[in-house]
Amino acid sequence: MSRTDPTFESPARLRVEMTSDWHVGAGVGRPGDVDRLVARDRDGLPFVPGKTLTGMVRDAAERLVAALPPAWAPWLDHLFGSQPARGEGPPSGAPRPAAVSIRAARYPESLRRSLAARGVEERDALTFVRPGVAIDAATDAARGKQFRTVEYARRGSVLHATLTFRDLDATPIQRAAASALVVASLRLVERLGGRRRRGGGRCSVTVSGVDAATAIDWIEAHLDSPPAPPPPPASAPLSSAAPDASAPPPADDPWVDVPFVLELELPVAIPVRRVGNVTETLDFVPGTYLLPHLTRVLAALDPHAPTHVRRGDVRVSPATIEIDGTPGAPAPRCLAVVKESAGFAARGGVVNRLAGAPFGEPLKAVRGGFVGAAAPDRLPRHEATAVTTRTHNVVEDRAQRPNAEVGGVYTYEAISDRHRLRGTISVRGALADRLPDGWWERIGGRLAVGGSEKDDYGAVRLRPERPRHRDVGSASDIEEGGTFVVWLRSDLLVRNDRLVYDATVDAVRHALGRVLWADVPEAAGDLIVEEAYVETRRLDSWHRRWNRPRPSILAMAGGSVIRFRTERRIPGAALASLRHEGLGERRAEGYGAVEIDPPWLLGDLDGRDPAPDAESVDAEGGETAP
Repeated sequence: MSRTDPTFESPARLRVEMTSDWHVGAGVGRPGDVDRLVARDRDGLPFVPGKTLTGMVRDAAERLVAALPPAWAPWLDHLFGSQPARGEGPPSGAPRPAAVSIRAARYPESLRRSLAARGVEERDALTFVRPGVAIDAATDAARGKQFRTVEYARRGSVLHATLTFRDLDATPIQRAAASALVVASLRLVERLGGRRRRGGGRCSVTVSGVDAATAIDWIEAHLDSPPAPPPPPASAPLSSAAPDASAPPPADDPWVDVPFVLELELPVAIPVRRVGNVTETLDFVPGTYLLPHLTRVLAALDPHAPTHVRRGDVRVSPATIEIDGTPGAPAPRCLAVVKESAGFAARGGVVNRLAGAPFGEPLKAVRGGFVGAAAPDRLPRHEATAVTTRTHNVVEDRAQRPNAEVGGVYTYEAISDRHRLRGTISVRGALADRLPDGWWERIGGRLAVGGSEKDDYGAVRLRPERPRHRDVGSASDIEEGGTFVVWLRSDLLVRNDRLVYDATVDAVRHALGRVLWADVPEAAGDLIVEEAYVETRRLDSWHRRWNRPRPSILAMAGGSVIRFRTERRIPGAALASLRHEGLGERRAEGYGAVEIDPPWLLGDLDGRDPAPDAESVDAEGGETAP
């Protein structure tokens, strides 16, 4: 690399040296002790969240771009993303995602390990408590009842963060322009955190591989002639494949399954709805978030792969918490725990309402969590997803404090990074045979998934395992008058006669009839619902390119259980096909996975022992960190 080239490799290492005491607040205090605590990471050490660091770098970039020629202005939105909530830009324009991802700044790994081994006292020595009061402007004296204590981290701290460029299609000169602007902006970041205008939070931020003087020289050389290059355009959608891949797959084309592990390096926020200023999260990662990555990888290996994805020859199951080395399945809603019992951790603590509930026993329905594989004569292990919450704020530029007009204070729920998630990628055998050897290994790597995935959330590592051919197996016929149980292992999307998504039991009954008796349209009337324990889930999403919300979708939630009686013979081949092909729409994204007659749900669970080392878990959900 030449002295005049400001380009640095991505991901780059940022070094944040604090030259004064600093306070990046957690937004909470410790009653009776400290009014304002510093934000701490999972190791209990002070850190600078990625949102805070990104906001300071963007603020510095705005000041820098304001002093440069107009040709540099488009780079601001390209690097840090547009801000449609502030009314900037045309209202019909699609919001532009950020090309720069800055993660949280933390103490070095070696220091974190050392402090973890030494104990709490050494870790607490990194912070101290400073008293303070509010001063009355009229009397220049302390106001009454305004004494407070604020926790600070000590000066001399050296933190490290990572900065990643995500504009993969940039040319070398565009990469140099982006690097120069970022490095020069980092040089302008001199303070961060609370009380930074009164001596706190002084810092120096540098990037490995290039210094600020090189970046400034490069920008000065491109002020007039040659001018700054334009930023690369927004990424284009994948092109369609050739027509020879558009024919429907053979009915007997088997599936190749690639199990995968999703290791969470940061909490993952999967927004499902907003309640006030709190954005709630799902307790699993839908296949929708992983399918784009898989499509890009397969498209690089086979130009026809995008068409196969649209046709449904590639499917990604939801990634759920790992239980005993297998993906957890949504807990069947037909289960209930006996109140005042240990639930899944005790013999007789779980009731299968399909087999009849004991008279007089107060029951509490199982409405959350996941279950592992059930061993013979044992209850399955039941675990709930641990959810953490973090509060953030949006700083209004003029007032330099959170303001409701620009978003104010908001809270994200997220899946805790203490979990490992598991799922399965399924590829049709014909497509798998066309891919080069070892194609499944190319799927692995670091990804960013979910909401706010460019800073404090969503960093995961995908680890695929060796593929295996799925054994389709067989199923016995169900004669007239027979019953069978359908357990949804993922959310189900079906449409009614008006082509509207419908999550009612009747809509599922009609969809099931069309699959079991494809040649007899009116056969759904021969399916009779005996019992149903179902829940629904509303799905809302946003179309980035249209800059519009997609229509709300109502799905039958995973874990729902329905028992049917049939007045018409059901062929075993149709049941086997239903089990392996699924039901409903958007199965490529993991929807519509069903299980038919799971053995452990067909009888009473009262005599079953708990799983080894099973713990009592609240059926309503996981833990919530303060």
